[in-house]
Amino acid sequence: MLETSARLLKLLSLLQAHREWSGPELSNRLGVTTRTIRNDVERLRSLGYPVHATPGVAGGYRLGAGTALPPLLLDDVAPDVLTTIANAARDHERLRFDYTGHDGTATVREVEPYRLVHRRGRWYLVGYDVGRHDWRTFRVDRLTPRVPSGPRFTPRELPGGGDMAAWVERGVNTAMWRHRGTVLLHAPAEQVSHLPAELEVEPVDERTCLLRLGGEDLTGMAVWVGFLDVDFEVLDPPELARAVLRLSERYRRAAGTRGDAGDDPGDGGRAGAGDGAGGAGGAVSDR
Repeated sequence: MLETSARLLKLLSLLQAHREWSGPELSNRLGVTTRTIRNDVERLRSLGYPVHATPGVAGGYRLGAGTALPPLLLDDVAPDVLTTIANAARDHERLRFDYTGHDGTATVREVEPYRLVHRRGRWYLVGYDVGRHDWRTFRVDRLTPRVPSGPRFTPRELPGGGDMAAWVERGVNTAMWRHRGTVLLHAPAEQVSHLPAELEVEPVDERTCLLRLGGEDLTGMAVWVGFLDVDFEVLDPPELARAVLRLSERYRRAAGTRGDAGDDPGDGGRAGAGDGAGGAGGAVSDR
């Protein structure tokens, strides 16, 4: 008989096969009773996996639409670590663990665990970091739990509208950004809804929204925001504001080489946009 941790992973792997399994079929596959299968299904449900059950002789179990994960190979995961995390999330108990960041820095974290998410061949823990007072995503292969678990906690509202897969995907995409910035766009959020998913857009009111972005090069970030063709203010960091100011001065010099180019209404409009960007950069640099 498989240990509980390995059995849960195997059960989840079977349910990901995009088919419906009867209780006896699953019990035969896993070498346990149908009662144990029912209990394991409840454990998966408590972890946020919508396992649907159809009653009757022809009924069975299947994983809810839109929640299928990549097939799991038990040799490629650490069942004991995953089970420790899963149990803490199920019981709403804080989890303390040693964690190694992508830069090699070792820290001890205390986290309220909420979800295990599998993306791009890796397991991630989504939790609320008590010490940093914010939501964080942790790679499971980089953490070592400290037992016993901590005190119980009252569950919080999940970030990202509760779509943990999308939230983790955005975090994975942005984790390696060298620079990050926040810009106030003078446009409603609906106007920039076409932006990539890894860029976070937050409505402020009917006319403005916040854009959180990142990249390897501050000048490139400044140019990219300019492509949006809306007025904006750089809120942070000051380095991004200075990059916008340098660009505005460069564009002004380029426009000045045509002598009377400023008399053209179209060029005059461009210059005004440059003034707005430069002014925002100068103001923000005092923050």
